[in-house]
Amino acid sequence: PRVVGCAFEHIAQGIGRKKSELYELALKVLHERDVQEVEMRSHREQWFMVHILPYLDRKGEGEGVVLTFRDMTDSKHHFVERERYTAKLEATSQDLQDFAYVASHDLQAPLRAITCYIELLQEDPELSLSETQAKRMDSLHQAGTQMKGLVDGLLSFSRIHTRAGTIEDCDCNELLHGALESCSVLIQERGV
Repeated sequence: PRVVGCAFEHIAQGIGRKKSELYELALKVLHERDVQEVEMRSHREQWFMVHILPYLDRKGEGEGVVLTFRDMTDSKHHFVERERYTAKLEATSQDLQDFAYVASHDLQAPLRAITCYIELLQEDPELSLSETQAKRMDSLHQAGTQMKGLVDGLLSFSRIHTRAGTIEDCDCNELLHGALESCSVLIQERGV
């Protein structure tokens, strides 16, 4: 192939690459009559998108190649930076999932013990509780049950990426009633 314009040595030297690398790609394009698109990095940390097209004569014979270079240094740096932040975010997300799993798992045993002791006290025939004490025991048992639900929710949340979750409709009035009920002792104590 004859060279019109710049020699491969000059082009390769300008981007800090070996002549043979560009030359081999050019020969491939010329023989296969197919376009090549290659990312190349220069010795000065510049990135280029190199397009190599066959240059055909009027008879359709390969006469040479046309090389175009598009500077993509900024977009490449942005891409690399985004990949770095994505990897960091994924690692942080995994750490949070691991923490949530361990924390919720470790909270289950003491919580189970507390609710079991409350049930034992409530069922003890020898223990005579006043009405106020019985209500407080019921509130404690209900709070323990609610806490178990929260811990189970935290455990489910920690596994959200390992299995497909389902979204369910809920009655917001029911949720509000439950929240107010769980705070009823505080509401009464503070006179709100």
